[in-house]
Amino acid sequence: MIINNNKQCTLCKQELPSTNFYRQGKYLASRCKDCVSAHRKANYNSELENSRQRKKLYGVSAEQYDEMLKRQNYSCKLCDKPVEDNKQRLAVDHCHDTGKVRGLLCSTCNLGLGYFLDDASLLSKAIRYLNENVPNDL
Repeated sequence: MIINNNKQCTLCKQELPSTNFYRQGKYLASRCKDCVSAHRKANYNSELENSRQRKKLYGVSAEQYDEMLKRQNYSCKLCDKPVEDNKQRLAVDHCHDTGKVRGLLCSTCNLGLGYFLDDASLLSKAIRYLNENVPNDL
């Protein structure tokens, strides 16, 4: 119920300005922003959310992800850095053209490939550049 541009939250029962409520189309939500935020934080399970996102984006279930990790000896498929050394779980690397999953990579390797646009010829040029420009004092 809105009174003088205020509305009562159905959860905390406080009467608050309408700006403290999210809009749902032309209506205001029944719970205030603080109650919605507290509910989301209390019910958020990051591992479950990551699992859902992997399944939705790449078609990789939690079981498939765990099996891939096992096959890769619990390390990045590119640099072999162990999972324990990563603060985050390994990313699902995939071909952007076909959508085919290639493996699990640490964030550094995954971002590196992304910055090179998954372009093998560009990566080859980068390797040549590095090999040709080795400092003399090494």
